[in-house]
Order: sequence, then C-alpha cells, then structure tokens
Amino acid sequence: GAASPAVKRADLPGLAPVARRTFHGWRVLGVMFAAQTITVGATTYAFSLFLAPIGAEFGIDPKRLVHGTTGLLVAMMFVGPLLGVALDRRSIRALVIAGALTFAAGFGLMAASPSILALAASYWLLVSVGALLTGPVPANKLVASWFVRMRGRALGISSIGTSAGGVLIPPLAAWAIEALGWRGALLLLGGIAVVLIIPAAGWAIANRPEDRGQMPDGDLSAPAVSDPIEMRRVPVSALVRERDY
Repeated sequence: GAASPAVKRADLPGLAPVARRTFHGWRVLGVMFAAQTITVGATTYAFSLFLAPIGAEFGIDPKRLVHGTTGLLVAMMFVGPLLGVALDRRSIRALVIAGALTFAAGFGLMAASPSILALAASYWLLVSVGALLTGPVPANKLVASWFVRMRGRALGISSIGTSAGGVLIPPLAAWAIEALGWRGALLLLGGIAVVLIIPAAGWAIANRPEDRGQMPDGDLSAPAVSDPIEMRRVPVSALVRERDY
C-alpha cells in the first residue's frame, strides 16, 4: 500500500511544538569578541600613541620605548604554555575575569608609575598576563568547545575581534590622551576592561555547552562521532624501515 504521510508534532492534538532554545554559544562568542577588542586593541594597536607623552615626561626618546612591545611579547611567550594548561583544568570564566582584573591592575599601576622602570614592569608582568587571559587563546578554546559544524565560521568571527580593536581602541585612546593625559587614558582603558568584560564573562562564559544544558552548535542531539582510529604498537626497528617514515 501507499506510504502514510509524515505526521508533524504540531498536527497531534494536545502536543505543542518543541521550542528551539537560543544557542548560548553565540553569547559566549560575543563576550570573547568584545574582550579581544578591548585588551588586544589597547596593547597591540594603541601602545604607540602613548610613546610620545610618556617619553616627554620621563625624558626618554620615544624610539627607545618601542622595545616595550618586545618585552610584552616575551612575557606572553613564557606565560602562554601555562595558560594552555590552565584552560584545560580550570574554569575559563574565572580565568577571563582574572585576566580583566590583572589587565586593569597593570594599566592602573602604569598610570601611577613614578619611573619608566616601574611602568615597564607593570606592562610586562601584569598587562601581558591580562591580555593573554582575555585574548585569542581562551577565545579559540571556547569556540572549539561550543562549535563543531560551524567552527570555521565562529573562529572567523572571533578573529575579527582583534582587528576591531585596531579600529575602535586607538581613536578612543587618542581622544583620552588629549583630554585626560596619558595617565588618565590608561585608567580609562583599564576601567573599560573591568566594567565591560567582568560582568559579561560572569554572565555568559561556560567551558562547554553541556554546562548550560545544550549541545555544540545548538543541535538537539550530540554530533555523530566517527569510528575511532585503530592504534597498535610498532617496534622502532620496523618503523625506521618504513619508506613513509
């Protein structure tokens, strides 16, 4: 006989259609987008705007202060592996919040620095850690957890956050330096990180979609898992004789 037509849930009396929940992963992505915009924009893109006024106050050629960025990158190089371990073991929400606090504390101490050495120490030791904890590394970790089918799209959106920092933060920093002085501008940028990142991270960030009762990409069921790769032990003597090796 002919196949019976498909019956939709909405066609059955007494059964309401299942409402699809808003996927929380987009909120997580939005928070990390904003965090990268603020902290990467303030460190990578706006740093050069502070060189002239800082150099004038401390009597140092601004060209010599350019090396401050090198110190920041070196500090990040050493802290980065530790951050990777922490992201696998700790609450990413707590790490991002700690990063925003550290970032703001670093900018605050820079604003109060009586010497160029104290300013550099705050920048290298505190701002570097804060920028790492709120930057692309935790953002990519969260994207990988919350998105599977749409991971490429989500990573692309997340990466724009750093570029947005280059568009939005330097004009704000330039205005603040003109209106408040370089110390006031640093306090403003640190305050923005606290006011915007901390509440948003506390509200939105969760390590995995399962922590919010959802599945990756907002799917209603877990994604299919491919067959596991068979692993076997191969003696070293046999391995070195393989042409591909």
